[in-house]
Amino acid sequence: MSAGFPLSKADLDNTLGREVGAVWGALAAISTRNVWLNDSSHSDGNLLTPLGYSGSEITTLRAAVTDLNKLWQISHAAATQSPANDFFFNAKLLGGINWYG
Repeated sequence: MSAGFPLSKADLDNTLGREVGAVWGALAAISTRNVWLNDSSHSDGNLLTPLGYSGSEITTLRAAVTDLNKLWQISHAAATQSPANDFFFNAKLLGGINWYG
């Protein structure tokens, strides 16, 4: 008997399937959120400001979604990136934690 999670081909297949699906789903959600934020009826004055967001918070929120949407585009060969970019620079500010690495 071993301690911890078992490791077999089926376990690895299931784990990788969930992880890939989570990345795919998260990037798809960001792409959808980007479209939603950029909809003309969702201008900051009638969407984000009434919710209580300050100007600097709106800038951070939009920058994070824009950066991560670019990552979605790159992952689907719809865009390239040069120079290198930390796509999580602004997203880290929304995450509520310090992310390193």
